[in-house]
Amino acid sequence: MTDWRSKLRKALEHLEATEQHERSQRESVAGRQKEFNQVVADFIKRTVVPAFEDLKTELKQRERDISIHAGDLDALLEIRHLNRLEFEYAVTVLGSVCRTYKCIGKQGTPLETQGPGELRNEDGLSAPSNITKEIILSDFTDQYERCLRHRSCS
Repeated sequence: MTDWRSKLRKALEHLEATEQHERSQRESVAGRQKEFNQVVADFIKRTVVPAFEDLKTELKQRERDISIHAGDLDALLEIRHLNRLEFEYAVTVLGSVCRTYKCIGKQGTPLETQGPGELRNEDGLSAPSNITKEIILSDFTDQYERCLRHRSCS
């Protein structure tokens, strides 16, 4: 016959081992999330914001007022012309790099809102490590040009 103390000890040891494993798993996931958030923050700081700064320099020469708002996980570029919001372009990371944009019409009403769409390199990869400043600049230019064409037809 099994000693009840031995049986109880084994049950509690099993419970403690399970709890330790679950704690270890949570810590591992939290560590990976922290690492991923740092990768994203570095991407925003080293790739997205410099792209937005280049756009700001160019667009200011075209009488546009530019605002850049950057956080750890996303960045937003706002373009104003004649004191009116003309266009917004945002880059954020949600498992993959996404872009969103909103085109504003002549009376300040939305003509078109689209997003999120994925930024991808020529190999179809969309992780932050695969997205360059040039990809962001090219995508922005395509979206902004589409917005301006829409406005000229209204």
